[in-house]
Amino acid sequence: MKYLRELFKKQEIMVFSSKRSFEVILLVSLVLSCVQAFMHVGYSSFSSFFDAFSPIILSVNMSLYFLIMAFLFFLTGKLNISCILVSLITQVLLIINHYKIYFLQVPLKAVDLVLGKEATGIIGNYTIKADLKVIVATLFIMVFSFFIFKFIKNEKIKFTTRFAGIFLTIFLSMLGYEYFYSDTYLYDKMTTFTNFYNEVDNVNGHGFIYSFVNKAKGKKYEKPENYDLMSVETILKPKGAEDNSPPDVLMIMSEAFFDIRQAENLEFNIDPLKTYSQLKKEGMYGDVIVPGFAGETSNSEFEALSGASIYLIDKNSLVPYKTFVDKPVYSLAEYFNSYGFDTVGMHPGHSWFYNRVFAYKCMGFNRTKFSEDLDYKMEETNFYANDTEAAKMLIDDYREHIEKNGEKGYFNFLVTLQNHGPYINEDTEKEDIIKRVEGMDDTAYYTVDNYVQGLKDADNFLKIIKDYIETLDRPVIVLFFGDHLPFLDAELSYYDLIGYDITSENKEAYYNKHKTQYLIFSNTKFKEREKKSGRKVLTGYRGAISSNYLATELLAYGNMEMTPYFAFLNELKKDVQVFSPYYYLTKEGFTEELSNEVLTNIELLKNMQYYNLMEYKKQDDEI
Repeated sequence: MKYLRELFKKQEIMVFSSKRSFEVILLVSLVLSCVQAFMHVGYSSFSSFFDAFSPIILSVNMSLYFLIMAFLFFLTGKLNISCILVSLITQVLLIINHYKIYFLQVPLKAVDLVLGKEATGIIGNYTIKADLKVIVATLFIMVFSFFIFKFIKNEKIKFTTRFAGIFLTIFLSMLGYEYFYSDTYLYDKMTTFTNFYNEVDNVNGHGFIYSFVNKAKGKKYEKPENYDLMSVETILKPKGAEDNSPPDVLMIMSEAFFDIRQAENLEFNIDPLKTYSQLKKEGMYGDVIVPGFAGETSNSEFEALSGASIYLIDKNSLVPYKTFVDKPVYSLAEYFNSYGFDTVGMHPGHSWFYNRVFAYKCMGFNRTKFSEDLDYKMEETNFYANDTEAAKMLIDDYREHIEKNGEKGYFNFLVTLQNHGPYINEDTEKEDIIKRVEGMDDTAYYTVDNYVQGLKDADNFLKIIKDYIETLDRPVIVLFFGDHLPFLDAELSYYDLIGYDITSENKEAYYNKHKTQYLIFSNTKFKEREKKSGRKVLTGYRGAISSNYLATELLAYGNMEMTPYFAFLNELKKDVQVFSPYYYLTKEGFTEELSNEVLTNIELLKNMQYYNLMEYKKQDDEI
């Protein structure tokens, strides 16, 4: 600060030695680290700013700015030019980041800089409005840059010093990037107060420049060996609509739903899943093996919609919505789009969660609806919008569709929210559903009972939906499934108490840990249509399948035409019902070995998945 006071007092150009030039670069690095946080005001939670200004995060971001400016300083020999250039480029990136968040709720990534055509298409769909925050920050950077240009100079640097400086900054940058800045494990562990699930919060909590550099490397999706573009391109090419138009479809993923009545030690005062049991008698049902346990909701929906198996991409179970789903992906939404359907991605929560607002557009949905799109506040149960509100949200949208676009089909994919943990571990004064198990203290009892209260509400959700579709004079199918098991306690001891084994070190326990249920049923109008056409409606238990096969079960139940892609999956399902990191499940049971013919088909599926996520493009539309 003494330099600034002296400068303003004398109104003269200050000439800095090489040593003091680094002090100026350090000061500019601090200013830019503060400006990037300022640009996130209004987008990020207040708590994320505690991380953004923590000494560690601040130092990491300053070090990146420092290395870039030091490199330019040695390259150009001009202190002011290097500081101004980095300041202006940073502000341009921050402005782009601001408007990308504003329009898409997704922060800027390095890959965006090479997507010129896509970016132009996106910008053309929106009206860019001036923002006070952007204006203030931009004016500050411009004045700051003018100040540096006008008053800051440096002594001439020897050529040998400049050459050594260029080499040193490049070496340190490469070393830092390889072993620190690009390390995703360190990145995830760096923050304390930031919401991990909010991508915008993560960028602020870690700092824009650190996040930008960390994500530049990204998660590389290796092209499969013997990849054949022509063969998979033909299989994944969307098929034209047939004369036999599909029925309307409501596809519902229920938060933490699973049939807890399977637990050996649990007894009930009342049946929490009465409607579910009744619908099983008339519908088609089975067990579905999902990628995650007590989380990774978006992975389950990604598999169900796309037909892709995450384990065939990465055995560590990545999150596609936050990695590869940033371009068009063929899915059930596109299947129904080919029939001219109104396709809706819906969730009674925030649009930013798991990056859904953008991911759903990539998956082909022509409309989305989230809590912030409603003109009323939904009632909550245990912290989240309850299932009755979710049913209302779906029915209101469906009813509006029928009134305005009744001639079109309707596909709605809804992700519920109510039964998300944590579960209240004290008496809520509701009717006790489960009987106390021997060894259960109050905390364990009320945690499990309040989770089961949520199951009962999910069951009531099913009744509301079933009652509504029976009033309609149009065929409707409902696919209902759970996304993962609930998180009851950190030690998983509550699962042991209720007699549901997920803790033993064997394949069966791992299987249970990822097993939820699915149910497909329909209204009377659909059954009458199929009977009149001489087509059979499937019923009964179908066994266990991975969640990437759910689309084929839906199409089979509805007697719908399968595209070559879904037909391929349907055939593969006969040989391998479940994929996991540690085993396959076939009709013969758990196995780690498959025939060469089946392995060849799995390799073909890997090729399809790579093409779908990395190379598939829409012909008519841009996201």
